[in-house]
Amino acid sequence: MRPRPLLLIAVVIAAALALPARAQQPAPAYDPVAIADGVRQLLSRTPDREIDGLFHALHGAMRAPREADAICGLFEDGADRGFEGLNRAAMQLGETSRQRFVDAIAHAVVAGFEGQPQTLDRAAAEQALKSNGARAAMLHDGFSAGLAEGATSQARCTTLGQMLDVLAQRPQAERVLVTRLLLEQGLQQAAAQATSP
Repeated sequence: MRPRPLLLIAVVIAAALALPARAQQPAPAYDPVAIADGVRQLLSRTPDREIDGLFHALHGAMRAPREADAICGLFEDGADRGFEGLNRAAMQLGETSRQRFVDAIAHAVVAGFEGQPQTLDRAAAEQALKSNGARAAMLHDGFSAGLAEGATSQARCTTLGQMLDVLAQRPQAERVLVTRLLLEQGLQQAAAQATSP
């Protein structure tokens, strides 16, 4: 399954939307590991309702083909995942999706600062992800094609959208469990990629 960094990218897109365009200014130095750790701690304190809001912001954007293409393009080999690349992707989203992301991020951040840490049941989350993947394969023709080695960009993007459609129909507790898992794994992967030589 390859959707692991998708929700993380959505979170960063939302953050990029809140930043003014400063094309002439160099990006400030940052420590990707420290940022990932800070975001991980914040999300661990974010209540289920706000985590679900992040999911629905992403799901809403992925239902619009043009917006889905912009988000999925961030996963192509050689894609620019820096702030400029994320900002370009964000600006391809419709106004409704951009506002939905900004609102979801704002609510998650505020609630996360006020919330209590929660422990993720990884075994249950991984099982929920697997079972929903199987459910998506039964419901959607071509779902498995997007998971195959050498799948086209469009096939992978379609599969991600189908998986989100399935999760959207599940109980909130199950959907949030999977969302937390994907966010955590996305943070780990992003930090590892940022620090690799």
